[in-house]
Amino acid sequence: MSSQSSINIQRVALDPGSGTVVGDPIPVTTGLRQWSTPDPSPDGQWVAFYTLNQPEGLLYVSRPDGTGLRKLTPDSAIDRMPRWSPDGQWISFFSNRGGELEVWKIRSDGSGLQRLIDETSAYPVWSPDGRRLAVSLRRRPNSELALLDPNSGAEEQRPEIIPHSTFGDFLVNSWSPNGELLAGQTGNVGGMATGILVYSFKTKRYEKIIDFGEWPVWLPDNRRILFVANRNAFYIVDSHTKQVRKVFSVDRDVIGPPRLTGDGRSAYFSRRVNEADIWLLTLRTQR
Repeated sequence: MSSQSSINIQRVALDPGSGTVVGDPIPVTTGLRQWSTPDPSPDGQWVAFYTLNQPEGLLYVSRPDGTGLRKLTPDSAIDRMPRWSPDGQWISFFSNRGGELEVWKIRSDGSGLQRLIDETSAYPVWSPDGRRLAVSLRRRPNSELALLDPNSGAEEQRPEIIPHSTFGDFLVNSWSPNGELLAGQTGNVGGMATGILVYSFKTKRYEKIIDFGEWPVWLPDNRRILFVANRNAFYIVDSHTKQVRKVFSVDRDVIGPPRLTGDGRSAYFSRRVNEADIWLLTLRTQR
């Protein structure tokens, strides 16, 4: 038996009003390369992602149909989790290019590479106005949620620390369009999240929305949240009523975190497909 695995980027249409998937996923990339963690630009004209193939962690951008593919970071550093700024000029990410994993940014044309903090950090999330960047700081004994100034370099940076969650570590993933709420996951037990949390800037409190799922993203209504669970399904939960429903699933494949265009009408995600062939061998004996 021979087998092969591919991880490609796909996009699927979404009706943001009803919160339903429309039609079948459309491939952005194809082939046997392995791509991860796509993020569409605010205008929907580009999508950023990174490669899992060796050399691992090179950032790329392409058009939504896969054309115009180009590298942003051609060196040997491992760069992950690209996230577009609201004005579409910058892409933040975290990288080991400085030794430890730290948050950096780069222009969408590959210029202007800059480190934003000289402290172990990851998972940058832009505010809707582009004036702040929420990141997870890897401080012991707990990780911390901090706000950075994306226009300041590491030397001038003065992180604003957000109070720690009583539910456990909070890994931020999405900032609501109205700028009032953060959504993330908590309780990484054995590498798996144990629920979705929301942090309110008004109340300065965390609220647990649901006890399963990971990598939540806000829909344009500032109320509903799209997330992935069990590596095979997308769900939408109402952060007010806590009602949840499945909106998309696959049978055999593995799907990654969803990311939405600004209008909420397209969701991008990675999809791993494993294929195998079984060979039959006939043995003949000589007399």
